[in-house]
Amino acid sequence: MGRLNKRKQTKERIRVQASGSTSAALESEANVSMDSKRRASENNIVAPTNTALMQSEAIVMSAPRRRHAFETNSLDHCETPLCAYEHIQPVLQHIARQLHVPPRQLRIWDPYYCDGAVKRHLSVLGFDNVINQNIDFYQRIKDNDIPPHDVIVTNPPYSENHIEKLLHFVTSKNNKPFCLLMPNWVARKAEYSSLMGNATNHLLYLSPIQPYTYTMPSWNTKPEHVQETGETTPYLSSWYISFPDTATLTTMEKRLDSIAKRQQPPVWVVAKTVKGLKWKIQKANKKKE
Repeated sequence: MGRLNKRKQTKERIRVQASGSTSAALESEANVSMDSKRRASENNIVAPTNTALMQSEAIVMSAPRRRHAFETNSLDHCETPLCAYEHIQPVLQHIARQLHVPPRQLRIWDPYYCDGAVKRHLSVLGFDNVINQNIDFYQRIKDNDIPPHDVIVTNPPYSENHIEKLLHFVTSKNNKPFCLLMPNWVARKAEYSSLMGNATNHLLYLSPIQPYTYTMPSWNTKPEHVQETGETTPYLSSWYISFPDTATLTTMEKRLDSIAKRQQPPVWVVAKTVKGLKWKIQKANKKKE
């Protein structure tokens, strides 16, 4: 009987120990499960899932990047070709001589920023001091933040009323020489004379025999009429050139006319009116035939 009682006591002790182990194991499992859930919850807050990351990156990548510090029209983004600057090189050289500075020190300001080609092209021609910044031109006027310059050289946007604003600035607020590359139809507009005022008496027009071909930057959205290369000729355009004093204008006209007559074959012509340009271009084309 004593042995049987001892055996029963031993079995009961083993059963109790086993039961305790099982409970401990279950409790441990429960704690692990709760820790896992807690970590998972924390992970969801601190580190988003791969799917969330991909969606976030997609939103960032799809957001349009603002390239300019001012509002623009995509159709206005056309860079002027190097040859157009070559045609006014004698004008800029003449201004440099008047100011007794080498061409590389002539302060040239283009207030309309597109993609920076004006600085690259004029540098090739020996004019290194070109101001063309990604800054709102009209805000600069309001803030009286006009950079020191000797001449304005620009191909303004053709949309909205940009041309009118530019003409008002160069004729009313800025007493500097200018070379503005604009469509020929600008000079035929009814309000052109009133916009220019007395400046019409201080103007020369320089036009290429073959129309200039402009190039839209690769990053710009291209309409159907623009080639895949970005090249386009939207309008017949000419340089509107002005000097504050009549004497300089007369000297410049004679010099440019002399250069134009020596060109073989003719490349550009100069005249005091847009009608005069048309007649000279027709005459130059006949010489080519």
